[in-house]
Amino acid sequence: MYNLIDRIFTTLLSLNEEDERKFADTRRDITHINHILHDMVIIDTKSSALLTHVSVMLAVVIGMLFTLIGPNESGSILAYMLKIEMVAYALVAMVLLRCLDIMGPPFRKLKNELHAVDAQYHQEIVIRRAIYQLMSRVVFSLTVVLILITFLKIFVFQ
Repeated sequence: MYNLIDRIFTTLLSLNEEDERKFADTRRDITHINHILHDMVIIDTKSSALLTHVSVMLAVVIGMLFTLIGPNESGSILAYMLKIEMVAYALVAMVLLRCLDIMGPPFRKLKNELHAVDAQYHQEIVIRRAIYQLMSRVVFSLTVVLILITFLKIFVFQ
């Protein structure tokens, strides 16, 4: 059964054994590949943890929309603020998924020359780090806003 599924995916994704060998050979020739992969693993791990937090917060916002905001309040300022929070968390999740992308065939082939591959990896780390840092600050801000919305709903707009 798995062989059939593997053949289907190999065909659909245009997987090529030669591309995979070239990818492995190119990475092996990079002198500081361990440093590059270490940086990528750290960014991957942190992005995954932040994505988990975002997913939980998205569920919390949706839960708040259904439990704290009644049918008569669906057009209230608090309801709109929660809807904006929901969309913002969803957008953050989409951007964070970019940090979890994998370099290499079939979709992200490496360049042919060693110095170009090194530059490609470096650029990838710079982009992922910047995305993570920005999204971490955005998520912190969104979480603070959500706490304030909750406070307002419980203590001010009962």
